[in-house]
Amino acid sequence: MAARQATAEPSDPDAAAPPLDGFVPLENGDRLTRCEFERRYTARPDIRKAELIEGVVHVPSPVRARGHAGPVGVMTTWLVTYSASTPGVSVLVDATVRLDRDNEPQPDVLLRIESESGGQSRLSADDYVEGPPELIVEVAASSAAYDLYDKLRVIAATACSNTWSGGFTTGPWTGSCSPTTSTVSRSRMPTGCSTAPTSPASA
Repeated sequence: MAARQATAEPSDPDAAAPPLDGFVPLENGDRLTRCEFERRYTARPDIRKAELIEGVVHVPSPVRARGHAGPVGVMTTWLVTYSASTPGVSVLVDATVRLDRDNEPQPDVLLRIESESGGQSRLSADDYVEGPPELIVEVAASSAAYDLYDKLRVIAATACSNTWSGGFTTGPWTGSCSPTTSTVSRSRMPTGCSTAPTSPASA
């Protein structure tokens, strides 16, 4: 009987793996590598949003109108208005961000400086954001327990260091990340949100 040939393990844990066929589980609490997470997420078009934070899968609840979709619309309008008068920046809604091997969030809204203009993130060949964008905005209602702790710590550690601005919006609260110390603070946001992101040119 011929000896069974051993299967070589890939040297790169983030290397692309073969596509999956049939039903693929992707549940809250699954512990996956980023590569495996992307494989499963791609194979589940019925799941509209999923994130990998510190190697753990998070699949959010259905989105409420006034508690989430409305504030996201306001923040998106605010940032799009800013970007229209600021060359070299772009606004993305619900875009997957490859931060590092264990973290792949999908923030409600982000603003990034284009790489050609000196930004620290780039668009990959398969059209994903790679690296931390300059501003991440999250609106949290039912997901506050997750958004305000594990996810916020990841954003503070990877997305806000050495950046010109960082933000984390949670309904009536806003949290900001210090670009120099990576500390996190939270304070009340007044109705109307009259503040604006810092201009990259003035950083």
